[in-house]
This record gives sequence, C-alpha cells and structure tokens, in this order.
Amino acid sequence: MEVDPEELELAEDRVNSAFDKLTLPQLAKAATQQGEFLSVELEHTSDRASLTFAFLGAEVEVDTETGRITVLRCAEAIDIGKAINPRICHGQATGGLVMGLGYALNEELRFDEQGKILNPSLRTYRIPAATDVPPMEVILIEKADPYGPFGAKGIGEIGTNCTAPAIANAVANATGSRLRQLPMIPERVWMAMQEK
Repeated sequence: MEVDPEELELAEDRVNSAFDKLTLPQLAKAATQQGEFLSVELEHTSDRASLTFAFLGAEVEVDTETGRITVLRCAEAIDIGKAINPRICHGQATGGLVMGLGYALNEELRFDEQGKILNPSLRTYRIPAATDVPPMEVILIEKADPYGPFGAKGIGEIGTNCTAPAIANAVANATGSRLRQLPMIPERVWMAMQEK
C-alpha cells in the first residue's frame, strides 16, 4: 500500500489506508508471496463482563434395589455470546458435561485414619470412560455479547457446573429422595431411598 504503517487502520476484515483497502486474505496472500511472516497481537479488556448461562436436562434410571444411577441422556443449552469456533465450543461443552458426570456419580477421594489417600490411581479413582457417557445434545445459543472479545463469552466451567444438580433433580423426581452430597454413589442413593 506504500504508506507509513502508522497511517494504516485495521478494521474487522481489512486493512485501510487513506487511499486504499486490502482484505485480510489478500494481505496474507501478498505476505506469503513476498516471503514475509505475519503475526497478530490482540488484547481485550473491559470494565464490564457478562455471565454465561446454561440449562441442562438429564434423564436418569435408578435401580431401586441397588441405588445405581444410569444417566440415559442429557441435553444442554448454553448462552455463549458469539461462538468464534463452534466446533471447539461443542467440544468444550461436551468435555465439561463428562467431567460433571464424574463429579456427580463416582469421583471421590477416600482417606484412611492417617490421612493417606486410598484411591490414588486411575485404577482406583474412577473417572468416566467413553462407555459411561450417555447420548448428549449441546445447543449453543448465540447472541453477541457487547463486553466480550468479538462478542464471545466464557464456556469453560459452565457445563461442569450444571451436571450434578441436573442429575440430582432427576433422581429426586424419580425416587422422591433429595441427595445433597457428591458423588451420588449407589450406597448413598440406596440409603436416601430407605430413609424416605
């Protein structure tokens, strides 16, 4: 563009000068042809931030003789602002949901009287395996957030946070027993049903 770089302005998808404009794909192609390396630095700060909201529904089956919970399916809707990369957002939400399944149903550190951990390995500290994961539907609700970078909001922990309460509510609906301690292992579920 043959102008001082200080005179250039970066818009959403182009570089503008007083007399010309160049789209970002055109800029990348020109740089590659000239053997130039492009790098981008970006910072985002805001005095305000928006919260991410999510809703998760779970369908469960409870064995009334053993207290074992089987999650049959889950559906989650997340208000994430603008999904910059929807595929990564789906992966993050799915991973959070699976992590929440572990917290809800089987992850628990056990200690002896001296404080030694009794289940320090993956063989004894049970996390969800692929076979434990029920069918899941993740729905990304997109409405650009005025305070987030590029209109995005966070999607890190929200899927994990919703899972245990949704399963506990489904168990209460199925059995009439309200569980308030995690994980909801069969013994705890069975005991809660006996107290009811």
